[in-house]
Amino acid sequence: MDIPFLSISKPLRISGSCNGLVCLSVMPVGSILVIWNPATRVFKDLPHSTVKRPNAGPIKVVLGFGFDSGSNDYKVLRIVNFCYPLNQVEIYSLREDTWREIQADVRFIIFEASSRVFVRGRFHWTALGFRELNGRELIVTFDLGQEVFSHFMLPNFSRENESSDDDEEDEGRLGWHLVAWKDSIGLIAYPNHSQNKTFDMWIMNEYGVAESWTKYMSFGPYPRVNKPLGCRMNGEVLLHKENGELGLYEPGTQELKNVPVSVPCFSEVFNHVESMVPINGGKDLEPANMCMVVPDRFFVRKFDLMLDLV
Repeated sequence: MDIPFLSISKPLRISGSCNGLVCLSVMPVGSILVIWNPATRVFKDLPHSTVKRPNAGPIKVVLGFGFDSGSNDYKVLRIVNFCYPLNQVEIYSLREDTWREIQADVRFIIFEASSRVFVRGRFHWTALGFRELNGRELIVTFDLGQEVFSHFMLPNFSRENESSDDDEEDEGRLGWHLVAWKDSIGLIAYPNHSQNKTFDMWIMNEYGVAESWTKYMSFGPYPRVNKPLGCRMNGEVLLHKENGELGLYEPGTQELKNVPVSVPCFSEVFNHVESMVPINGGKDLEPANMCMVVPDRFFVRKFDLMLDLV
């Protein structure tokens, strides 16, 4: 996929893909946001938000990009974290080409910078809960139509045939990766520090019901595999190896195939389907157009400005 935006000085990261449209964020995250259709090469740089900001600078920015079927509109969610409990939540509407702030009770810190899992009109992230959530790891969701947050508890990752003490110790060493699974969500759990990792896929059979978590399959052990990166729409699991290459596990054949591509360990995976969906107010891509895009200075730290001067 040719990304001509890479000619600009700042690095990019993908913040979401929906119906053939891709949301890109220029680093620092949130300083420039772009909605782009790679098939038509039409893009739109989002306007700066007019939401009133506090004096403190942002500590972290979390993004989500998806389609609201109720309003027939593509929207960008931006959660701006300051010192807890100070947060701002705002939504951009592509149809209205405006930002607006919403009042939301944010009782958690989200681990990811963007939502890779957009299912049933909801963004999903992994997070750490506060207050009555008592520091528990959980899955946070945001309903793009109702504009409300909710959360799910994790499944019980304890391994069979082990004592309770071993279960607690093993659970503390487990990593887990959130994935979209058909019309629901799944988690892939794996031991962080093992040289031969076995991966357990858990599926939420009834969406939104934590009691419906079921272990769907296990695969491995595989040597020199770091972690899962995501699932394809057909259920195949993409894995990252220690040498930087990718592996593709096929549940039907139970085979792990090599993918001749090398990527960094911190890479993220998004499902993308090509389309001709138009972008309201979009422009044909020309290098001069991107040169005219001005970053939102609220999201640019003084350190970044100093780098620009070097």
